[in-house]
Amino acid sequence: MIPKTTIYATATPPGVSGVAVVRVSGPLTESVLKSILLAVPSPRVASLRKITNPSNSAIVDRGVVIWFPAPKSFTGEDVAELQVHGSVAIIDLLGGILQDLGCVPAEPGEFARRALENQKLDLLDVEALDAIICANDPATLKIAQGQAGSTRQAFFDRWRSDLLQLLSACEAFIDFPEDDLPDSLVSNNEQVLSRLLNQVDALIQRSEKAIQISNGLEILLLGPPNVGKSTLINAIAGYQKAIVTPTPGTTRDFVEFQAKVGSFGVTFVDTAGLRDASDEVEAVGIQRAKDRVGSAALVLNLYEVNTTPIDLKSDTPVWNVQTKCFNPERLSVAAGDHDQLGVHGLLEKIEAWLAESYGSILHELSFQRERQVFHVKQIGAALREAKQSSSLPELQAEHLRQAKTSLGKLTGQIHVEDVLDSLFSGFCIGK
Repeated sequence: MIPKTTIYATATPPGVSGVAVVRVSGPLTESVLKSILLAVPSPRVASLRKITNPSNSAIVDRGVVIWFPAPKSFTGEDVAELQVHGSVAIIDLLGGILQDLGCVPAEPGEFARRALENQKLDLLDVEALDAIICANDPATLKIAQGQAGSTRQAFFDRWRSDLLQLLSACEAFIDFPEDDLPDSLVSNNEQVLSRLLNQVDALIQRSEKAIQISNGLEILLLGPPNVGKSTLINAIAGYQKAIVTPTPGTTRDFVEFQAKVGSFGVTFVDTAGLRDASDEVEAVGIQRAKDRVGSAALVLNLYEVNTTPIDLKSDTPVWNVQTKCFNPERLSVAAGDHDQLGVHGLLEKIEAWLAESYGSILHELSFQRERQVFHVKQIGAALREAKQSSSLPELQAEHLRQAKTSLGKLTGQIHVEDVLDSLFSGFCIGK
């Protein structure tokens, strides 16, 4: 076995800061601490120490040092964290010293990969960690946090237990074809399979919504020209995001504004006014607006007082919003600088609708990555085939084994190196 190198990296973003965290992991960590501190601190105790250059005994900095002996560390190896002043000069000097002492710069995600290899984390934990780091809004963060830890592990342990129970029942049918097996075994087998399949389908449905949330829920503004779409998006943004003129057809392409509405990240999208346009560019914009309806979470269909809203036939929820007036008895917006009451009321209704439509996703396990959802769908497909093969135990057992294999790929019990390489290459240095 090739000995592990000792790696180091700055875990905080590069540049000037009050504090920078430098992490070291590997077999040389203890000797590195002896060299730069002259003594190793007590394990897992934050200690203020002078950090020196072993080559000339010069003081590099004074900082907080934490020593994590293996295996009780993030990577499962000997680990040290040095919290020093966030000076570019200090970080460069410390990096040079660590290299002189035999350490090598870490690759992106190398700390997390060592944690995976040392069984401190599993693949889903690592993916959840990446999602937590990249979360841009409370809802996405909540979804990512739900993918890590013992609750998620227990969820899939039950799936694994159910699959083993189903496979054992199949083996009984195969090994004892002529014996009178109890009817309860058959009925219980069907109940477990149906329950498991329902849980898989529910996870897929939740994950599809979770992906929507993670990508940013789109709220599309549609309606005829000059109905007030651009004025509304400017009112929501609080500045002149979109051009507003009396000339119909001013908006040709999408104008997007990202905002947080409650716990959710939302993208409001201004679109070309819907009409029969002779201008080729405007016509393209109108068609693109219509095409985008299917991917939106919600459509605000704007119309003026004393007019009829455009009839939008879509599976996407559509709210008819009256513009250029404020009527507290219906969805309406004045959207002028002198009157924001209607806009605030509209945003409050959107916030309540988002919480009702997507809030439950934040409290149950769901996935945000295509890889994860793909394997869950593979489990579901195998279980469906198994259910249809109930009269052929040998064939049913094969489909159940396929489901078990897909579960192993999902959780990382069956590693695929190219998946790992792709995952860790997207991590920041020092994680």
